[in-house]
Amino acid sequence: MSHTNSTPNYNLPQFVGTDKPTWLNDVNGAMSAIDTQMKANADSATSASTSATTANNAIGTLASLTTTAKTDLVSAINEVDSNADTASGVASNAVSTANQANAKVTALEGYLDLVTFTNPTATASGYNISRNNMACASNLAGTMGKIYGEIRGTASVNGNATITIATPLRPTSAISINGGIMTFWSGDGNNFVPGGMLAINIATDGTATVTWSASSGREYRFFFMNSVIFAQNFGDTPIPE
Repeated sequence: MSHTNSTPNYNLPQFVGTDKPTWLNDVNGAMSAIDTQMKANADSATSASTSATTANNAIGTLASLTTTAKTDLVSAINEVDSNADTASGVASNAVSTANQANAKVTALEGYLDLVTFTNPTATASGYNISRNNMACASNLAGTMGKIYGEIRGTASVNGNATITIATPLRPTSAISINGGIMTFWSGDGNNFVPGGMLAINIATDGTATVTWSASSGREYRFFFMNSVIFAQNFGDTPIPE
């Protein structure tokens, strides 16, 4: 018998004292098996080296890292993780800032959008109204708007007369603006003459009043300018929060 036993992995011959090995069978067979396995090992090593080179090229080199501990893989990974967290924080802040800006733009749009339009009633004390061509417009909150148009009538007292107009404006506190122009009949049968500017006082419930010193029997006309009224003190933020 050429060999009694074989190796467990590659089946190479192992002999006992009574075996009679043969060159053609035992030795040549063993060498062939060794050669085949060595070639397979070499091919695997070459493939692994190629894969490692490809991976290294994809990842980069230590020199491309900005960490000062370039030989410390943990430090390098921590640096990358920290930079990722920083980038995420910057992106999150940018989103937050954009959302805040959008909210303020939306609030500003709501503040500037005039959505309430009325032809308000007008009452008077010491003055008989014969014509009321008033109009009002305001935003939803009543913090900005306009009072405009004309009122005509005749005074019934010598002294203070008052016109009261219900408006949709809602000031944060009572305000007074110079927004009215008063004219009166000259008495010579020809025309109206200027009487000057009048203050419009607006209460927090939107009631607007105009008061002037009247002459009984004289016809007065009031013109309210078509200009924007900010129904808040200028010390306040003119955008609802």
